[in-house]
Amino acid sequence: MKVPYTKPDIISYAHHAFPLGTILTQDTAENWMLSNYITMYAKEGMNAFNFLVNYESNPFLNIRNIYAYEMKYILHMIGLKKWTIYELKHGVAVELFVDFYYLPLSDQYHRIHYMHEILITGYEEDGRVYYWGYTGNIYKENICCWEDIRIYDTNIFYGDGVAAKLYKGEKVNYQLDSDRVLTQLLLFFRSENPYKTSSLWGNYEEYKNYRYGISGMENLIDIILKNEYIDFRYINVWYEHKKLMHRRMQSLFSIEWCSDLCIIYKELENKWYDILLMAISCNKYNDNRQLEKKKEVVEQIKNVYLMEYKELAKCMNKLGL
Repeated sequence: MKVPYTKPDIISYAHHAFPLGTILTQDTAENWMLSNYITMYAKEGMNAFNFLVNYESNPFLNIRNIYAYEMKYILHMIGLKKWTIYELKHGVAVELFVDFYYLPLSDQYHRIHYMHEILITGYEEDGRVYYWGYTGNIYKENICCWEDIRIYDTNIFYGDGVAAKLYKGEKVNYQLDSDRVLTQLLLFFRSENPYKTSSLWGNYEEYKNYRYGISGMENLIDIILKNEYIDFRYINVWYEHKKLMHRRMQSLFSIEWCSDLCIIYKELENKWYDILLMAISCNKYNDNRQLEKKKEVVEQIKNVYLMEYKELAKCMNKLGL
């Protein structure tokens, strides 16, 4: 048996892909995604580029954290297999931190102990387990046995004492909110801290050292130049942003400012995809050609940065914002 899950468009990071794939099985959940996946951040001094989204207020998602003390009880008194099957039978997907050393399809199998998340979405009576996660750099559904699933270390979790997460989708009617889209798009354009002015959950003081919105691309350029290889996940998350921007403009096409931006974001989506392919090919070289390719990647990012900024400035000026 399997719980409902669909592969989402946002797969650069598991902590977005897992909950999104759960809620997108609901009819109008895409409207929520298009209303919220707009503002981005880049963390100063770290290789971090991501969407700012509050899952705590997601109407489609019933989410529960399992803390370390609870997991220790589960492991010793119930057993991981029995507990996970119980949750799956009740329509709940289970996210776990596991050791990829024991997962046969992982790159780390019987080589190195490596901690990462997987999302268990189903099982068969013969012992097969269905889970979503990364095999190499590919996000897909995999199959293993219960014996392959080993909790990495009960003392190493998400940094906040959380040892596992449970996801269950809820049926809700949600309309795409054009005002919310415009508010967040303005914050993105101005590179403002969204915690100060929007309904995103959190204490903005904790995020004062982050770079928000479109200016985060400057961090991306810095990191590409400083590191030997390009981690193309950071480029992919910007590509995913443009892909969703194009889709939301299509969904709101009847609104004049959205129709104006729809063509622009389709072009930006294509350009970022080309940059992504360029970055992937760049890592194949380990000589002077790699440096030249990196310079090409950076130059292309600068070009799309300026293009998007100019078009958003034109749009906001037209709207009197």
